[in-house]
Amino acid sequence: MHLGTMLGGRSNLDFADGLVGLVACEGDADFRELPEILRVPVVVMAFELERNSGGFAGLVESNLSAEEMQAMERGLEAIGAATALTLFRRIGSRFPGGSLAISPRKRSDAVEKLEREADGELFAAEDAEYAEAAEDVLALLRAFSTERSAAIVEALQARRPGLTLPVERIFDLEDEHLVWALGDHVRHVRFPAGGTEGLASEERVFLGLQAFRDELCSGGFQGLLWSERGALLSEIGPLLLREIGAERSAGLVDRAVALFGPQGPSPDPEARRQQLMSFEEDASDELAALDDDGEEDTAELEHALVNWIRANKEAFL
Repeated sequence: MHLGTMLGGRSNLDFADGLVGLVACEGDADFRELPEILRVPVVVMAFELERNSGGFAGLVESNLSAEEMQAMERGLEAIGAATALTLFRRIGSRFPGGSLAISPRKRSDAVEKLEREADGELFAAEDAEYAEAAEDVLALLRAFSTERSAAIVEALQARRPGLTLPVERIFDLEDEHLVWALGDHVRHVRFPAGGTEGLASEERVFLGLQAFRDELCSGGFQGLLWSERGALLSEIGPLLLREIGAERSAGLVDRAVALFGPQGPSPDPEARRQQLMSFEEDASDELAALDDDGEEDTAELEHALVNWIRANKEAFL
């Protein structure tokens, strides 16, 4: 198994995003448990996102912990991002202890002091220097990951059993681990290039149901409909949910679709967002109520999905 096979021939951004998705770090406690080789993509992607959205000031004033900032410095060094590392350290030298590896609150307090002393926009010189250098940290991350592919895959396999366990063994896992491990197997082992051609119909249905469940758990109906993956609401639909035994979830989907009138929610994300913004107050309140009601139905959907997977075991073997 190789990262190039698992992530396919994607852009540098998609490669980095896919790799971070494989690491699937959830919160500070999880980050502390990551081996160093898996911390690198997480912190490099964080550097790219925070700096792109708000420059170095945005990075400094982010909620990244002291440990994450310390790991970011090591990560930039590991991938050979010379310009980013130099500027990161230069900015850090102006903070207490000579480093950005302090708590977000302490960084914020220090920024206030620096702003009072600054002649012009804070960190503008560093932003300009970085832009002029045109250093692509995601390209460097990709090169680093390709070179260290074996070590990264080994660390991922230890973290995510679905990448290595034979599918028969995956079905021996407890229910709480089955969906996650089977998702890894189907997505990254059965068809690692990221498409669905060649998958059994049950495997395609499973990936859709898993994505639908994950979106609902993370952002509710409002988040799902606003996101790029909002078309899942129509693609999954109440009929399929009823087929797998998720009756209450199907009822919530019926209510959500009805809010959009006879035409239903648009499959196009921008058009669907326009629909949402045109909702009257009653419709907006009903959509919010769906999320409140849906909190009780997450367990039902999870239980129904697990039962459906086990009932269709032969399709996954």
